[in-house]
Amino acid sequence: MKKIITTIVALAMILSLSGCKKSEPAGDNGSGSGNGNGNGVKIGKTAGSDNTAPEGQAGDVKAEIIVETDYLVFKIDSKIPLESDAWTGICPKGSYVYEDDADEAEISYSYCENRQSENEKYIFRVDYSDIEDGDYMIVLCNTDNSGYVVASWNLSVKNGKPEVDKSSLTVYPKPANLKPAEDPANPDVKEDENDDFDNSNGGYDGPYDDDGHDEGADDA
Repeated sequence: MKKIITTIVALAMILSLSGCKKSEPAGDNGSGSGNGNGNGVKIGKTAGSDNTAPEGQAGDVKAEIIVETDYLVFKIDSKIPLESDAWTGICPKGSYVYEDDADEAEISYSYCENRQSENEKYIFRVDYSDIEDGDYMIVLCNTDNSGYVVASWNLSVKNGKPEVDKSSLTVYPKPANLKPAEDPANPDVKEDENDDFDNSNGGYDGPYDDDGHDEGADDA
């Protein structure tokens, strides 16, 4: 009888222990549906400073956005190189990859202000005074010469007042098939073999014909 009782007690203990297993831990974000990185960051979204992130991912672009009368001011830190003709503009909501597409769609834009050193932030002042109420996108383009859209924000305008959704900042990778830049809009002037530069009057004194006479001068 003692053996039977002992066996029953042992079985009861085994059953009780099997019912005490820990439940599976929740995801890293505590919701049970973790995204694998523990901080809710999605690829393509900014997430503080991540010096190891490849271009177009977390931390590549940070922005301080200030609403002034008539202007949205963007003070941007960018690990992605921006040219001196980089620009920020307001576009209708859409999907923009190439700068040319954003350029055709922009409603208002601003080139970056001159910087005194590479350590300074890129500053853009975009005029919103004539923007009608509605939903828009702010785009940041790396250059005005066949570039691409580096980042974007969602923008809403209500009763003439703009509101930028800072949490919507998305950073994009450089397109693999980005076409090469075109020639600069104002290439350096090249001297023609028939042109003669005259420093005395601060400019070209010509052009001249084959006999060396100034084609633009009156005959004496």
